[in-house]
Amino acid sequence: MDVEQLWSEVLERIQQRIQKASYDTWFKNTKAVEMKDNLLMIETANEFQRDWLENRYKEQVEELLYVLTGERLKASFTIGEKMMMTSSTTEAHSQTKYIDISDLLKKIENLERRVSELEKK
Repeated sequence: MDVEQLWSEVLERIQQRIQKASYDTWFKNTKAVEMKDNLLMIETANEFQRDWLENRYKEQVEELLYVLTGERLKASFTIGEKMMMTSSTTEAHSQTKYIDISDLLKKIENLERRVSELEKK
């Protein structure tokens, strides 16, 4: 199984485990790019997405990698080069705004909880 097939299988199983809104937000635009020394490199769109996946979903991803391959593989989330260039270009034309990440994380958790409640109705 190549890297793209493996990641496709992981995504399919993750999609079954989490809410659609969470999947669309955190996983939909990710891409596995390389397997090196038992480390699967996964590209994300930006730093925030990378950090969220690293902190909230890394264990689930690594568990699924083990289920699918029988090997203890590690997942590493990185920012895709194309996305970084786009962000840099955009940042050059906007003002710098500082935000409290912990406050933002709380807001996202609240939104995910609300979406989950709405999906149950």
